[in-house]
Amino acid sequence: MQFESVEIFIFATDEHDSLIETVNRIILSCNKNDIKRILVIHPEKAAEPCLSAIEELKEKYPGVVDGKAQIHRGLGGAISDSKQWLTASHVILHCADLAIDLSTVPQMIEQAKKNPDKLVKTSRWLKPDSFHNYSSFKKFFNRIAQAYLRFLFQSTVTDFTNPVQIMPSETFKKFPLKESFTPVMLELVLVPVKMGVKIKELPTDYYGREEGKSKNSLFLTLKYLHTSLRVRFFTKVEKMDKAQ
Repeated sequence: MQFESVEIFIFATDEHDSLIETVNRIILSCNKNDIKRILVIHPEKAAEPCLSAIEELKEKYPGVVDGKAQIHRGLGGAISDSKQWLTASHVILHCADLAIDLSTVPQMIEQAKKNPDKLVKTSRWLKPDSFHNYSSFKKFFNRIAQAYLRFLFQSTVTDFTNPVQIMPSETFKKFPLKESFTPVMLELVLVPVKMGVKIKELPTDYYGREEGKSKNSLFLTLKYLHTSLRVRFFTKVEKMDKAQ
C-alpha cells in the first residue's frame, strides 16, 4: 500500500461562506500535488447558496473542485454514494461547517504518507481546551459517550463521534454503512474499529457551527445508541489487521 494522492469529499447542504472558506483553506494549506480532486457532494435540491458556492469554487479552481449530487437521501446516503466516485489512493471525508480545525488536514495527509495502510482520524480529546463554542453539558455528555463506546468496543480510540479522517480508498469501500442520517458519523468510526483497521488519532480543535442548520434532533441523537449496539452485535464486517 502506497500513498499516491487523496480525494477530499466535502458534504454540504445549505452552506455558502463556510463551504468556500473550507475549500480555500484546504487548498492553501496543502501541497497541491497531494490533492487529486475536491468533490463537494450535495443533495439534488440543495439550498441555492450552497449550489452558488460550488459554482464559484469550480470557476476559481478549474479541474480541482467539482460538485456531485448525491443519489440517496441524507448524509449517510451521500457518504455511501461517494464510494462509487473514488479515483485516488486515499480519501478524506469532511463537512462544510468549519467544525474541525482545518489546519489538521495537511497533518492527516502527511501521516497517511508515512502510514498509508492506516486510518488517520482527528480527535478532540487529545489536547486540553479543544472545544470552542460548545456547552459544558454537551462536553460532559460527549465524554460519557466516549467512555461507553471505548468499553463497548474494547478500543483505545478517544473520539468516536468525530469522523473526520483519511484512509485508503479500498478500505473505505469495504465499510458496510447502513445509516441514512447523522448517526452515520458514528458508524464511520465504529465500523473500522470492529473491522480491525489500524487507527491513528491526531489532536484537533472543535468549533460550534456558525452557518447552516444542524441536522441533529433528539430522535437522531438517541439513535446513536441504537447504532452503536447494532454495529457491535449485528453488523458483519470483513476483518483486517488488528487495530493499533
